[in-house]
Amino acid sequence: VFSASRFGMPLSIKNGVVTGHGIDTSLFTPEGPETRAAHRLLTVGRITKVKRFSHVIDILSRLARDYRLAIVGQAVTAEDDSTLAELCMQIRDAGLLEAVSFEHRRIDEMPAINRQSQMFIHAASTAGVDKAVLEAMACGCIPVSSSPAFEGILPPQLCVAEDKLEAAVNNALALSADAQQVLRQTLVQEVRDHHSLSSLITRLVSDMSA
Repeated sequence: VFSASRFGMPLSIKNGVVTGHGIDTSLFTPEGPETRAAHRLLTVGRITKVKRFSHVIDILSRLARDYRLAIVGQAVTAEDDSTLAELCMQIRDAGLLEAVSFEHRRIDEMPAINRQSQMFIHAASTAGVDKAVLEAMACGCIPVSSSPAFEGILPPQLCVAEDKLEAAVNNALALSADAQQVLRQTLVQEVRDHHSLSSLITRLVSDMSA
């Protein structure tokens, strides 16, 4: 039995194999013509309550006013539409109409979006490993996550409890340019070594032939 993460296999299964995700690192790569904007923040996912975009907006509201946040995703259900309306009201009330954008992007546009962004803020309460975070890592965009699914994938300072997320964001943003670059290189290598499409294929072939 194969699963992308241990959270996708909650039961103890004798023949269970955690494979990791298969990120196309030829597409999701830090190399590209885009310039990374120092104050551009990103979060990605369907517009649902479990993504906790409201918390991301709260964090943005307490940052310097030159930060910008792109929320890449769309509402699918009527409940999602209601969530989107609540988020828009929150943005308006916080005076962030010029700072937050909702964007619907194709998958082939996401590498450029990730390369242009300084940080991916991941506040989702879902249990699984979110591919969007791995894709950001592969492009050198620094993610900060409150999901326990990223323990052992992200460095400890980037994977924290929900009530520590804002502090972790502030700490990461305060790193020097050189320190951020070293961190980006570490994140890129983590995906290439353990979560790339090529490593996934190698693992599947090995386990199925064993």
